[in-house]
Amino acid sequence: MRRFLPLLALLISCSSAGSSGGAPPLGNGGSGGSTVVETGPLATGMAIGEVSINQGVKVKLYSAEEGDLADLNAPIVQGRDALLRVFFAPKADWQPHRVAVRVTLQNGGGEPTVLEIQGVPSGPSNDEDITTSANFDIPGTRLDGTLAVRVEMLDVEAGEGDTAGTTWPAEGERLFNEQSGNGAFQLKVIPIRYTAGGVDYEPDLSEDTLKGIRYDFLRQYPISAVDLSVGDTLTWAQQVNANGNGWQQLLNKIVSLRDSDPSPNVYYFGLVKPAASTASYCAGGCVAGLTYISKDSLDASLRSSIGLAFGDVQNGTMLHETGHAHRRTHAPCGPYGQLPDQIDPKFPHPKGSIGVWGYDLLDRTLRSPAEYTDFMGYCEQTWVSDYTF
Repeated sequence: MRRFLPLLALLISCSSAGSSGGAPPLGNGGSGGSTVVETGPLATGMAIGEVSINQGVKVKLYSAEEGDLADLNAPIVQGRDALLRVFFAPKADWQPHRVAVRVTLQNGGGEPTVLEIQGVPSGPSNDEDITTSANFDIPGTRLDGTLAVRVEMLDVEAGEGDTAGTTWPAEGERLFNEQSGNGAFQLKVIPIRYTAGGVDYEPDLSEDTLKGIRYDFLRQYPISAVDLSVGDTLTWAQQVNANGNGWQQLLNKIVSLRDSDPSPNVYYFGLVKPAASTASYCAGGCVAGLTYISKDSLDASLRSSIGLAFGDVQNGTMLHETGHAHRRTHAPCGPYGQLPDQIDPKFPHPKGSIGVWGYDLLDRTLRSPAEYTDFMGYCEQTWVSDYTF
């Protein structure tokens, strides 16, 4: 269940700003083969500080301190676009000069693709400033379960110093070991015509609204695509009150519709607009959504949720409630998320933080773990954590 306090109803629309963005000064490696100019030997005075891949949450693959990381904090998803970041780690003898970061990608036994970025690093890279690293876009079509990568730092201009730590892996290449996303995520929206008490309200399901729903799921769910459909309108004449009365009855109706659908992998979401606005419905606090959390992962009938169809809370509620339909419980953030019997005891990050740096693949901005909390909690500024992803 998702609830809002009166204050949250006023503030929730302020939670979409990114932390950082823009094109890095060293350029972006793009997604195809690049023209590689002749470079010199391995870079001098500079090392690879870190290599990470981000499809929504940062997954560290290598760091100079920890070495090669095999036990990853989140899956790498087949078919989903990704950002590969290579961090610079200047050594004590670093003298600024032009270097190249070269990334070689190879699928199975196919021909390798070489991507390259050149520039003069101004200092060490860091998470919060995307312009400090060498960044490479990897299209989802390359992440087919066979993709391997190799990273090298090379001198373009002559430099001085040792060349240790300028290749990853030290020998050969590293497989990404992508996990199957099982095709497009299938979501069916059920528009609810609400007529209780003499009103007549329906959700806005314009093309722009549907695009927004699709994009928000693409941004934060570990999926490669969204197959979004709209079902027949359901007329509902029973009260659905802000205090929770009537919500279960409406959810049961959506569950019955989902149960009659022979396609087990379609998630149903009923959108209801029981008042003119969020402000009028949630003035004293309100329930914003409801889902049964199934104990059986194969029970398709409980892949069903309902939520408010007010534009300022709608998509966040859909992400949260559909998370429950995937059998996720609450992250420990916000007054309701902190009830002991509602918190996921395995959630690893304090105060519901996303834990690692997030990245919006669509608007190309970062999400700070110091500022953003997991959308399965009840705080205002949300993203997906590496645990939920």
